[in-house]
Amino acid sequence: MAIIMKKKYVVMMLTVSMLALTACGKKEDVVADGGCTCTCEACQGCMYKAGEDASQVAVEDAEDVFVQASSETTEVTSQEVQSTGDATTEGTQTAQGSMQEQIQEQLKEQTEKTVAELTEGEKEARRQLQINLISAREQAYAMENSLEKTQKINEIDKQILENNAFDFSTKTVQFLGDSITEGITASKDADGNYISYVNYANDYLKFGNYMNNGKAGRMFSDYAGPELSFSLEMGNMFNNSADIAVIFLGVNDYLTARENKRYGDYYAMESTAGYVGSVRYALKQLKESYSNQEVFFVTMYGISKTADSTYTDVTGTKELQDYQDMLRTLVNDYGFHLIELHDVGFMDCTDTATSYRYTADGLHPSDEGYRILGEHIAAELSIYYTQNK
Repeated sequence: MAIIMKKKYVVMMLTVSMLALTACGKKEDVVADGGCTCTCEACQGCMYKAGEDASQVAVEDAEDVFVQASSETTEVTSQEVQSTGDATTEGTQTAQGSMQEQIQEQLKEQTEKTVAELTEGEKEARRQLQINLISAREQAYAMENSLEKTQKINEIDKQILENNAFDFSTKTVQFLGDSITEGITASKDADGNYISYVNYANDYLKFGNYMNNGKAGRMFSDYAGPELSFSLEMGNMFNNSADIAVIFLGVNDYLTARENKRYGDYYAMESTAGYVGSVRYALKQLKESYSNQEVFFVTMYGISKTADSTYTDVTGTKELQDYQDMLRTLVNDYGFHLIELHDVGFMDCTDTATSYRYTADGLHPSDEGYRILGEHIAAELSIYYTQNK
C-alpha cells in the first residue's frame, strides 16, 4: 500500500528511511537532505523534495509527501508505487481516502509507542527526518526576528520532538538556573510548584528523573551574596548522580546595578573577578568535578530591559550581547554544549509582539512562553542524543 498524502507536518517515521528499507535495500538511497538519489523502480515515485525546499516540506501546507510503510507494517510493490501516479479518477480518490485513513491510524499507533518500543528501522527513520527538520529550522533562524519567526521555530521544534529517537527514561537530568528556571510568573501545579520550562521539557522527553534547581536572583557572580552565586555554591546545588545538566544563567549578572560591578578580563586566566572570572571559575569546577555529566548551557533570549549601571573596569557599559558572547566563548573553551536562544532570535522579546505574547513582564515567560522555551530546549537535547548517541 502506498499513497501520496497532503500533510501539514512531515510524517513521523515512514517517509525517508523507509525508501531505503523497502525500495532497493540500500541505505545510500537516503541522503541528508531527504532526497532520493537511486534509480530503482520503487524510488522513481518519490516525491519527497526536502532538499529543494526543506522548510516548505517540513512545515507548510500543500506539499506532497510520499509515505511508505516499513516492511514490518506494510508490503509495498513497485507496481503499487507506480500506480499511485495514475490515481486520478474519482473512484480511485475515494479508495485513496480510505487508504489514507488506514495509514493515519498506523501512524497514530507508531506515535504512541515509547522510544524503547521502536525498532531500529523506526529509529533510523526518525533520525533521517530530524536531519531534514534541522535544515528547515536553520532557514527559520535566518528570518528577521519577530513573533512569526519564533512561532515558526516552535512549529519545527515540536516536529523534531515527535521524531525523538533517544530513550531519556534511563537518564537523570538536573536543571540549574535563576527565576526563569524556577518558573516565577508561571502557573502552579496541585502541589504549589511553578510549572516552568523544565516541566514542558520533561513532558516531551520523559526523563527517568529530573530536578529543578532554579532560584530567583541566582547569578554566576556574588553580587547578591554567596548563597545566590552559582560559582561559589555549586557544590551545594549540583547533583553528582545526574547524567545531564542544563544550566540557564547570566541575565541577573547583566541586569544587576551594583556600584562595584565588574565585567572581568578574558585574558586574566586565573582571575575570578567580575562576570568573566565567575563564569570561568564555574566552568573549571564543572570540568574538574563533574566530568561524568553532559553539561548544556543556555544563552538568554533577547530582552528590552537594560542595566543602568557603571563598571569599575570597563569604560562605558556592556550589552546583553556582550554577556552572551563571553558565555559562548568560555563554554566553547571548556568543551561544554550550548543551547542557543539569543543568536538564533528565538523568543526575542526586544520585539514588542513577541514580548507581549510570550512574557509576563518583558523578562519572565508567561505560561505559553515557558511552554515554547521548554520545547526548544527539549528539541536541542533530542537532536544531540538522537543524532549522536
